[in-house]
Amino acid sequence: MTMQPSSIGSVEPTYDAHNDRVKGFCGSVIADPDAATTFIEEARRLRDANHASRLSVRFVTNYPLTATPRKRVQIDYEPARPSGIWAPQPEFYTEFYLNGFETHPIPLSGSGWDGFWVQYFGENKKERIEPENILRQEDSIIAESLRTAKQTDPTSKAGRNGYRIETARGVRSDQDVRNLTQLYNTVYQEYVFPLTEQNVAGLVQNPNSITVLARNGNDEIASVAVAEVMEIPTDRGLLRISEISDEATHPDHTRNGLNQACVHTATEELLKLYGDGVHLVYAENRAVSRGVNQQSANLGWIYAGRLNRPVRIKAASDIEVEGSYEDLNVWYNLLRK
Repeated sequence: MTMQPSSIGSVEPTYDAHNDRVKGFCGSVIADPDAATTFIEEARRLRDANHASRLSVRFVTNYPLTATPRKRVQIDYEPARPSGIWAPQPEFYTEFYLNGFETHPIPLSGSGWDGFWVQYFGENKKERIEPENILRQEDSIIAESLRTAKQTDPTSKAGRNGYRIETARGVRSDQDVRNLTQLYNTVYQEYVFPLTEQNVAGLVQNPNSITVLARNGNDEIASVAVAEVMEIPTDRGLLRISEISDEATHPDHTRNGLNQACVHTATEELLKLYGDGVHLVYAENRAVSRGVNQQSANLGWIYAGRLNRPVRIKAASDIEVEGSYEDLNVWYNLLRK
């Protein structure tokens, strides 16, 4: 049976052996910080049973769990850190773990969800904490990306340079799947899931996702991005969110605006398909890569916070880090200004 790799994860806490973490998305709207405790404790029991080194859970709330929610405008160039793993205070220490809410409240919008937010809570073993000197370099990438952001037509550069952008609700060609598998393995030495042809097929042939491809004049796939759509039943109705992820551009085709064109096209397709029925579109960018964070800033996305070493990932980077895990920066699209 073909696997269906998921960036968003399941509603109930589940153990992800490949990334040695427990991940979940709470289906109850949280009205105060204490109400999150039951779900966190459930995730901790699963973590302890599997001796995992991280847990990452998300909450929907109408009450900011760590800080006053930001207005719907871009943040200052110097990114303020949320509490928790970012800058651990003594009360966040346990015997073996550091924890806290890793992002600012991320606003939901659309039918029925104005005034609600999503927040990430993370807990890492102490040996899975990014060193402070790396965090400072990652902060600099965010600050520089925001400072130099230029909002232009997101697809014009790709078009001028002879590329075409196409979308699919499930890639049908077996040859395209093979080519995408080769592309991902060219770009990534390690990834969030094993980059087998079967797993890549499960990703791009999923009819619930939108795959966006950039092809060159020879019809070769030069870049890809996937918008995974997840419908989460909550105690106040259906929540539909999309993570745009699994992005890759072949090294021979960088600096053509392809990734930016693919991400923008995926967002436009989501709005075309769902209108007010999509409540959040976000991305988790590699924190050590200037290019992908610059892209999000150029598109006018909002920076929300950083996840501490959540997944296995290794590719060309602007900051050298030790080990198999990397930090991810959470950015979200301001769908309705």
